[in-house]
Amino acid sequence: MKPHPTDDLVRTIAHVHDDSLAGFENRPAARELLADVTALDVTRNKHRVRRRPVIRAAVACGVAATVAAGAIVLTRGGGSGPTGPSTIQASEVAQVTSLVAAAARKQPDLHPRDDQFIHVKSVEVTVGADVFDKNGHYTHEKLPPINRELWLSVDGHRTGLLRETPCPPGQNCDDPVQPYPRTGAPAPGSPAALRSLPTDRVELLKAIDTMDSGVPRPELRLKRIQGLIMEHYLPPKVRAAIFEVLGDLPGATIDRDATDAVGRPGIAISVPDGIGGHVQTVFDRRTYQYLGTRSIAGPPAGGRLVSPYPGATPYRLPKNGYRPAAGTVTYAAALLSVDVADQPPAH
Repeated sequence: MKPHPTDDLVRTIAHVHDDSLAGFENRPAARELLADVTALDVTRNKHRVRRRPVIRAAVACGVAATVAAGAIVLTRGGGSGPTGPSTIQASEVAQVTSLVAAAARKQPDLHPRDDQFIHVKSVEVTVGADVFDKNGHYTHEKLPPINRELWLSVDGHRTGLLRETPCPPGQNCDDPVQPYPRTGAPAPGSPAALRSLPTDRVELLKAIDTMDSGVPRPELRLKRIQGLIMEHYLPPKVRAAIFEVLGDLPGATIDRDATDAVGRPGIAISVPDGIGGHVQTVFDRRTYQYLGTRSIAGPPAGGRLVSPYPGATPYRLPKNGYRPAAGTVTYAAALLSVDVADQPPAH
């Protein structure tokens, strides 16, 4: 088939950072979408688009497309309505959430036995210790990367191990992970107990909010989600549901130029941290597999009223509290591998 003069538009409509659409411009779905797009009356100089309520065709990922503000944004659903930056961003979050959840569901289930251990390798980088620089100014020091290996008892009743390197000379950097007393059931929060987490978004969010104490603690929601996906093992369906809950959190946006703690480029779901910054969950741009997490400092907020989550009682930040410059990555972690081991190493 002779190339269409607007084939480049088809290649770029999904806002992807790779060439995954290249060569697909002649597929029926792409051609149908191209027909819909080129039928629109687009006035580029005025940044205005007259659009149909729903464009039903899709390329590569099976999601619907809407056209807004002169750009094409893939979303999971149809329906018309007011269009603006918030609508575009929400559509983008929905698209990325759908892709990362689908990628998680495709991962094989490790099926660990209760008497085994989840073995996790990761890297952490922290802007940590408070120091004074050579000019006497109060600042933060970026600490060297820490390699972490965790052996986590599947049922929570066996002693695990956390090993961090490099280890300062003369120190023991092997920390035992203490087991829960045996009760005949998996310990709370253990990988075996987490298997039963619901996959329905609403029910899963309730389970996350009441985790540990049984009392709803929505202010801990984001922290708990990060803990579950970073150094725990969840069955693929549960992990996918966790990512869907993450994308549903209020204020979620997309950062398409994120990197993890070891420098791997990615795309991130970014969620406000309650004090002006953001916590980002980073995924591979091509495969949408989870890479890691990072925290981004916001603008100085001393003396400002903040709320850690919607509906919470606001509180005022101390005026003399030091915060790194806005945009500083204050913490980053990269997940390198997850597998199953019969025992942790001797230490």
